[in-house]
Amino acid sequence: MELMVANTGFRELAEPWSSRESVFDGLDSEMTMFSDLDFVEDQPVMPADVVEYDNGYILYCEVPGLDPQSLELKIQNGWLVLEAHRKEPEYPQGAHLVVSERTFGDIRREFRLPDDVDTSNISARYKDGVLEVHLARAEGKRPQKIQITYAS
Repeated sequence: MELMVANTGFRELAEPWSSRESVFDGLDSEMTMFSDLDFVEDQPVMPADVVEYDNGYILYCEVPGLDPQSLELKIQNGWLVLEAHRKEPEYPQGAHLVVSERTFGDIRREFRLPDDVDTSNISARYKDGVLEVHLARAEGKRPQKIQITYAS
């Protein structure tokens, strides 16, 4: 479950894996012809799943239609920050756009990292429109199995 958090600047207010996002230059307020269409208002621009396992986490983030060279991933004040740019397509000369559901421009998504992430051990790969980010759990924070001895 994802918790949308306002950009308050106070890390302690955000739960681990809460997220915040922003879209710049991607909204066309003049597109009102089809304003009665049914849209999901709170659908994230970059939908994501986070999977937890013993050794850490994997973040899967859908970012189709982006030039992979425009993707930037960084750690900033306890947040994993993903920034990208989606170019607006060139339409045929004289064409008139009648429906616009896609977003273009600069987009940003931030995820509050849990305290047990080893920020020096993060890797990422982009394939088929999905960014996969592997975040290792710090060695001392991994679950440890304790052997039980049985007395007879």
